[in-house]
Amino acid sequence: MRQVHPWRVLVCACLLTFITGCSYVFSIFQLPATQLYGLSAAMGAYTLTNALAPLPMLLGGYFIDRGRAVWTATIGALCAALGWASAACASSPLQFVLGYGFIGGIGMGLVLTSALSNTLRFFPGRRGLISGIISCVNGASGIVMAPLAQRLLDSSDLRTTLLVFAGLYAVIALIVAFNYRAAPVEGVVASSVKSSPEPAAEPEPATEPVPTPARSVRPSLTTRQMLATPDFWLIFAIFIAGAFSGLMIVSNAAPIAAKMFHSSAASAALFVSLYACAGTVGRFCFGWLADHLGHARTLEVTFCCDAFGLLLLIAGGRGTLAGGIFLAGGLLALGLSYGGTIAIMPACVMDRFGPRWQGINYALAFTGFSVAAIFAPRLGAQIGAMYDGDYTRAFLYAILASATGLGCARILHLRTRRRRAQITRAA
Repeated sequence: MRQVHPWRVLVCACLLTFITGCSYVFSIFQLPATQLYGLSAAMGAYTLTNALAPLPMLLGGYFIDRGRAVWTATIGALCAALGWASAACASSPLQFVLGYGFIGGIGMGLVLTSALSNTLRFFPGRRGLISGIISCVNGASGIVMAPLAQRLLDSSDLRTTLLVFAGLYAVIALIVAFNYRAAPVEGVVASSVKSSPEPAAEPEPATEPVPTPARSVRPSLTTRQMLATPDFWLIFAIFIAGAFSGLMIVSNAAPIAAKMFHSSAASAALFVSLYACAGTVGRFCFGWLADHLGHARTLEVTFCCDAFGLLLLIAGGRGTLAGGIFLAGGLLALGLSYGGTIAIMPACVMDRFGPRWQGINYALAFTGFSVAAIFAPRLGAQIGAMYDGDYTRAFLYAILASATGLGCARILHLRTRRRRAQITRAA
């Protein structure tokens, strides 16, 4: 059996998540795609990519949980390449939607679950940090590839640009095929890396009687067992609440800056970049913090940060002289909190329900993200259009979602602390 090098696996996971991050440059493709195929096809392709995500994640999770992570990752990267290449060669709106949205969306879902669910099993004591690193690359990808996409569009056209990206995905698929490794079926590589012990603040739940001190490994929960626990539904609600304001802002950041804060087009673009950079930093910093403070308590911090950012936007949007400062501060806080929440969730799910069935378990929890994606961006856009560029009411709805997420995170923390106290008394 070939020796497994966890850090090589991490590098491959970062390459995989780099592919998913490239989907954030769709705003660069939107105008030329609209000119070629119409607005409905352009936005339909992007919406389909996000709506499909849980389905390939469930399928990929099934195979990852059975030791087929390499095949899942490779096929996912190839599907992403094939989808974007098909979109580049599309001769009709339907072909563009099927290529970019359907085939590409399947690839994106397979790649995302492969990068997270398999890699975290190699780092049992650093899951928050590793999840943060992988998610950080996901956010940084959009920052790096957006200028490249714009330069390619300026020098050629949409078809050529999509083909270049498809070629990049194919190269990544080959690298992953020869270097990626699947974690053992039980999902724990205790001897592969020298890592710190599991953070005491975040023990996994037990569906059996409280384990004795001699039992060092807690059992992983099957999907059915997980769905029967209150912790899963708390995490599901946290996922919805944590993604709500983030998706609302990321889809409306430029209009918010231009219409509500009267920024120029160039300034609005800079504010969008600030939000993306803050999201990248938040993924790493909050992922690291979760290993030391605990996932539930760190989520409490992210929701407080989220509400603070929304309050800054409300205050700055009411005609204050320092509106630009309020806008920058609000986007900074919102980017940090959104990136942090996305980074924490994979490790949170694995620590509570075990690594054995992480592929399917995380995919089910991720459906909360999809629920937020269906409502939050559209709600923000509709309120902005209804009130002539004033998004205050949308921000108030987002604050309500943050308060709900904070309450769920608090309950999750109290349940964790109570469970730890039970284990201590049993010892």
